[in-house]
Amino acid sequence: MSGKYAIEYFEFYEEILNELQGMLENVTNGSVEHEPQVVSRSIEELDRCSDFSEILDVVKITVKETLGETRPDIALGFQNLPLQVGAYHPVGSNWIVMNQRLLDAACNHLSSQREMNSFIFSIMLHEYLHALGYLNEYQVRQLVYEISRRTLGEVHPATRIARVGPWEALLNSVN
Repeated sequence: MSGKYAIEYFEFYEEILNELQGMLENVTNGSVEHEPQVVSRSIEELDRCSDFSEILDVVKITVKETLGETRPDIALGFQNLPLQVGAYHPVGSNWIVMNQRLLDAACNHLSSQREMNSFIFSIMLHEYLHALGYLNEYQVRQLVYEISRRTLGEVHPATRIARVGPWEALLNSVN
């Protein structure tokens, strides 16, 4: 890579990182208090979900409400992957690919529809943020927690999953 392109490449990524840091600060410096009706509405919407596309719709709504961003062209796919992979988003595509093996394990382990929806929500939210261009894993994990906390409340299973990670939540049950 020539010097000119290396500098442009570095400046481009530095600009993106600065923008992401600013967005993360906006989320983390936001009000800790929530209007009860907003939190309860989000909880009700997630609890009512009966399929993956409905959960994805809740993910899109919560991101729109918290970050003001949306990406309507996202499609869901399913693939058998190693259990340490929750899902992935091929950068530059409009796909979120969920791990069917992990979902099957979660379905057999989690005791309620609320826990299962929360598990799926947390993984989808993580990948949806990648689809929006948030590529730094640490920042995405922080955003998943903050968005979950702000829209669902601190004690909701999705917020707990976001705090400890989906695999830890599965091992120790969500609640």
